[in-house]
Amino acid sequence: MNRVQTPTLTGRDRLRALFGGDHPAVIAYVPFGDPLAQGEQHLDAYCDAGVSVLEIGMPTRDAYLDGPEVGDSMRRALDAGASPRSIAKRLARWRTERGNPAPAIVWMGYPGLDLASIEFAADLGAIDGLLIVDEQTRRDTAELPRKLKAMGTAHCAFVSWDATDDELRVASTATGYVMVQARPGPTGTGHPPSIPDRQVGLARRSAPGIPVVAGFGVQSALELRGVAASGVDGIVVGSACVKALCEGKAPALSSLLESLVAEAFTLPRYPAVSDS
Repeated sequence: MNRVQTPTLTGRDRLRALFGGDHPAVIAYVPFGDPLAQGEQHLDAYCDAGVSVLEIGMPTRDAYLDGPEVGDSMRRALDAGASPRSIAKRLARWRTERGNPAPAIVWMGYPGLDLASIEFAADLGAIDGLLIVDEQTRRDTAELPRKLKAMGTAHCAFVSWDATDDELRVASTATGYVMVQARPGPTGTGHPPSIPDRQVGLARRSAPGIPVVAGFGVQSALELRGVAASGVDGIVVGSACVKALCEGKAPALSSLLESLVAEAFTLPRYPAVSDS
């Protein structure tokens, strides 16, 4: 008897499916490898709260776009021996044990993140998308979209508050989503976000049909609603997650994420994104 084979979902497929609902998605940063963040135990809190995308930070000692919450977390992870490959192994094991949970996994890194580690993670099923800050400064920036496509990994792009021409060129090759900066300066909970209307508009024109998300400074339901007013398809919450985990562990993280996801579900999804 011939068996019908189910097509394997690529990272792009998984990401785009999560942006197909009636409400903006919540993308939450995960300080994986930070010993203060309880290892894999806290990942269930993200899933149970209804987060759509887990943004896994790849630790570096030169996190120049990140404030103290994320920057210090990355340094603690490195001091504890974390590396992209060790993180990939642990993520793959967790994903298998949980049964391939709904949230997609996007790696967030800096220009020095090596391609071999990304390929290693893709082979293990530990990555669905990749976002690299200042990707335009990498030597392989022209070839990276093609290489990611071959891995089945979605190409995500970052557009800063200044929205430079180089950043918008990278955004034009995105297949996952484009993240725009909701305020100038580094990440952190010390300064609230603005409404990035200009940045969202430029991202949409550069990458038509690709979801656009925004983050930097979001730490409350009210701030999430404010950023969503720019018409984004998702809101990124980063430093607030690290702060909650390090100060209040999983209960504090759950409380934060549940309030943000509940607020997102009261908001309409921006209609310009194609579902095709």
